[in-house]
Amino acid sequence: MTQVKTYRIGTYELINGKYVLKNHNRTYRGKPTKHIEKIEAKRREVRRGMAVIVACFIITALQITNSFEIEAEGVAAGDVVVTAVAPTDYSGIPYITKIEPSVEEQIRMIAAEKDFKWADYLVKLANCESKLNPKAINDKNRNGSIDWGLFQWNSELPPIPITKDCAMDIRCSTEKTIEAINMGLQDHWVCNDIVLNN
Repeated sequence: MTQVKTYRIGTYELINGKYVLKNHNRTYRGKPTKHIEKIEAKRREVRRGMAVIVACFIITALQITNSFEIEAEGVAAGDVVVTAVAPTDYSGIPYITKIEPSVEEQIRMIAAEKDFKWADYLVKLANCESKLNPKAINDKNRNGSIDWGLFQWNSELPPIPITKDCAMDIRCSTEKTIEAINMGLQDHWVCNDIVLNN
């Protein structure tokens, strides 16, 4: 009886003490062991790689599953525990960095809140006075006074009373500027004429 070994790559038949690969009606004589060993080694390598990928997938799935708190809600028929899955509270963990609106956007929002119709004028005034920098300070005035903040409120001659902290704060400074303009005091700012004439 002829000895036959079948592998995925083909069928080997023992002829004269040697296994011969018979494939597509061709007979390859010689020892096929090296050829078989290379193919099997390659298969083992692929299987190991797949095992690592599957193991990583399982570990990731377990970590995702374990990130939820599971509480038993009761027992159903057949002693099967019914559970409810409640997500863990992640409110204290920063998820997306909060993006603050730009200074111009903040001025426009405050103007809208105060029902002030000339938001464009406010933005141009702040740009002329401080280049939209709420922390701007000018200490080079001839009379020794200091100008503070977004609208460069003067420490000696403000059109209406204001503190340094308020002048350096976007919201407070903008609200005070709107108040002063509503009182007709916009001539206090040197940039008023520049804004109106451009």
